[in-house]
Amino acid sequence: MAKSATGVRTGTVKRDTTETQIALKLVVDGQGVYKVSTGIRFFDHMLELFTRHGGFDLTLKCTGDLDVDQHHTVEERPSTRLSAIRRASCGPGTL
Repeated sequence: MAKSATGVRTGTVKRDTTETQIALKLVVDGQGVYKVSTGIRFFDHMLELFTRHGGFDLTLKCTGDLDVDQHHTVEERPSTRLSAIRRASCGPGTL
């Protein structure tokens, strides 16, 4: 488990592609606190609900080529979130 000094499971991921730049921190043992910015308000809202009702803490900053299409921002997020969950559960060296 990737636990902090306080015993809280946390995963942090940075992912840069040609189309998007994502920085994400997920605290599995959280309080439902979030700071989300993807540039797509409806997507932010859905992630906020996931966080609040799941009892996670989520900090997410995502920038990308929204002027071209929103799908790059949306398609990169799940893989980044899964990486953060794996790191929180299995340790920082886990992809």
